[in-house]
Amino acid sequence: MSGPPDDSGPVGAKSSQEIIDELNATLDAALSNHGRINYEIALSEAEEKFVREFEADTCHEAVLSDFEFGGILGQGSFGAVYLSRFKDGTIFALKQQGFTENAVSERKFSFALNSPFIVKALYAFQHENLYYIAFECAMWSSLYKQCEVIRASRSEELLKLIAAQIVLALEYLHHCRVVHSDLKRSNVVIFEDGYIKLCDFGLARRQEVGEVAFRLMGKRGMLAPEIKKALLTSALSKDWWDLGTMIKDLLPRDDSGVRQDSTAASSQEQRPRVASESLSDLLKGLHNLNTIGRLGALKGGAKDVKDHAWFSDVDFIKLYYKKIPMLEKLPPDLHRIEWAPPAAQAQNVRW
Repeated sequence: MSGPPDDSGPVGAKSSQEIIDELNATLDAALSNHGRINYEIALSEAEEKFVREFEADTCHEAVLSDFEFGGILGQGSFGAVYLSRFKDGTIFALKQQGFTENAVSERKFSFALNSPFIVKALYAFQHENLYYIAFECAMWSSLYKQCEVIRASRSEELLKLIAAQIVLALEYLHHCRVVHSDLKRSNVVIFEDGYIKLCDFGLARRQEVGEVAFRLMGKRGMLAPEIKKALLTSALSKDWWDLGTMIKDLLPRDDSGVRQDSTAASSQEQRPRVASESLSDLLKGLHNLNTIGRLGALKGGAKDVKDHAWFSDVDFIKLYYKKIPMLEKLPPDLHRIEWAPPAAQAQNVRW
């Protein structure tokens, strides 16, 4: 009698799983290539679209009574940011500040910029002598407030992915010729999906080549085109320095028990622990005192940063399209913002 049928196929034939794996790999490669092309197109069109939105200045209007106030998310010399609920139930971060040129500029930038890694302004309005801007609300707060938890995780992978997202944000901004000028932990916030976004564009400026040249040479000055480009690049380089500072701030400390505001005498105890040689080299490049020679400020711009050895295992295209499960990378003990009972007196606070 013959035995049971052999469905293993001829010798050397691929198994069903191998065929599926190959198809998935081919599909991933095709999607990655398609995504990269779309990303490059988006960057090439970024400045034109930004300028059009910036000049149109069509941010939606609202009134103070449209919002229900909750707790304070943050405050400073500018005013305060409140957790708030719009009349349709949407939760916003509502920034209250004086009616100044910087406040209006922040609204224009935050509405016109369009990146997955930049916080969007949805509504803006004036009430008496105060100005309000309603932003997307990041329920995991800022890197500043989560800094100790992130440090304690001692995850270089997490630090790298956070830094990579900021690189993507800066790449977009600089294609729009916008300088953030105030990149720091408190201006980077974590959203529900685990991804981060840049916020607070109160000090942002659009950098024109002619403006830089005029400041240095006066209206009679003549500069070669390559020098003008170098000057513009130099103006954008502050953001790269600030990125280096932020990465250092998020590194684990040699002594995690030392407070951030400790005295200079104990500063040696809380020095950052550089996790790898490639990261040390990246920080050296970002903190190059020669602004034109700084990593990110060279001819390749953000691409030079993305091509650095420290980012060699980061798929920036997958990260841009949010195909990396960032929630799984975050420490489980991050503090989440919850809607609090409304503060009845909040609307009357004056700064």
